[in-house]
Amino acid sequence: MAFEPLTYLYSPMKTVKGAGWFVFFLIIAISCVDTPDCFQLNNNLVQVAFKILGGASDQVPVIGIDAPGTDSVFYQYQKVSTVQLPLNPFENETTFNFHTFYNDNQMVLGYTYKIQFVSEECGERYIFSDLSIKSYDYDSVRFVGKTLTQPPSTNIEIYRCPRTNFTGVSFKKMSGTAKVQDTVLINAITPNFTAGITYPPGYYRSVDLPLNPNTATTSFTFEFGDGTTKVLTVGYTRSNWTKYQQFCGNKTLIYRLSISEQDFGPDKVKLALKGSTTQPADSIQDPPITNLEIFK
Repeated sequence: MAFEPLTYLYSPMKTVKGAGWFVFFLIIAISCVDTPDCFQLNNNLVQVAFKILGGASDQVPVIGIDAPGTDSVFYQYQKVSTVQLPLNPFENETTFNFHTFYNDNQMVLGYTYKIQFVSEECGERYIFSDLSIKSYDYDSVRFVGKTLTQPPSTNIEIYRCPRTNFTGVSFKKMSGTAKVQDTVLINAITPNFTAGITYPPGYYRSVDLPLNPNTATTSFTFEFGDGTTKVLTVGYTRSNWTKYQQFCGNKTLIYRLSISEQDFGPDKVKLALKGSTTQPADSIQDPPITNLEIFK
């Protein structure tokens, strides 16, 4: 599935909300502005890549990644395939809490570090080594390498089971005779079943919405920032999918999407097309594609 969904209008790599050990490296970075090679001597960043079981690169809608001991929030409201996270220079382990639109996860990394004097110009540097994964609660994790490099290279790959029930919805508007991307203010989107997914109020260009694998239709209530409320009901066909049954259990494959009901207005909700073809994009993919277009 994709996540053009969750496209907020702001997406800083990190938001610093307060003091903490991460500020220590910010100070080092600022002090090395005139001598950038000095800062590059520090190898405190671990690189994590997100994957889907089977090998495809994942697109993870991150709400934020945080670590105890600092008030900094990394990759807040971003869609990411890889992240680079700083290690705590005052401990031999760092816990990272990953908050995404799908769920919360945690990973604890261990390592050793030492301080080495470099020169009068650069002062001291921190050398991190012997990276290890002490614990995690993901579906599967592959440890690529314990060596931390500068610039960073992938140390850890996080794998998840495929998601077979998310439909991509894109907001559009007409500009003359052409349809173009739109941005809408949404207060809430609520499905008619317990999905465990919430969208915080904000501006969106697109969203990925969960379909109920146990029924043949799913309804969504959209509460827009202008005070209007609209309902969309999506129909589909289901079948059993057992490709990764050993790791992920049984999955429900969803295809032949259709618009069962909607009160947005005539021609306001449409099935998207596959690329430049005239064929409807009516099957679920992971990462998602745009299946539906809403003209607000």
